[in-house]
Amino acid sequence: MIVYKLKNLILNTLIFKIVSIWSIVITYQKKVADFASILQNHEFASNVFGFVQEKTRPNTWFRSFNLDEKNRGVQLSGESESFESYARQIAIFEKSDYIKKLGQLGSAVGANGRIEFNLDLSLDPKIFSYLYTHPELPLDNTSDTNQNIMNILLCIVTGK
Repeated sequence: MIVYKLKNLILNTLIFKIVSIWSIVITYQKKVADFASILQNHEFASNVFGFVQEKTRPNTWFRSFNLDEKNRGVQLSGESESFESYARQIAIFEKSDYIKKLGQLGSAVGANGRIEFNLDLSLDPKIFSYLYTHPELPLDNTSDTNQNIMNILLCIVTGK
């Protein structure tokens, strides 16, 4: 009889601890889900910098970069080694899905023989979205499953 009561006491203590830990896990799970939601809805202007860096030819340099996030545009001023290189740079931007419109504000041969230019890029809003996809969280704090587990554990602890 004493062994039986001792086993029940240990079992009830363990179950109570499991319920307490599960409650903490669900609390943190909700915080992570809330933060993930904020990130998914946040716009990242830094994506534009990575995009321009990736699409810039080795013989093209930008000396001015003006991002207008509100109007989804970028004004670039820079130099290119030659007109051919400048034309290739424009073609790269024109082929991109993230560029809606490319306006050439001007180009001229500079004192050093390089092509100096100004470009105006109209960007697709998708470029500001968080580009990396994250797997869904394995547990959803609003799901019936979590509530059912909590109910079962509480029933075991309380004996109801």
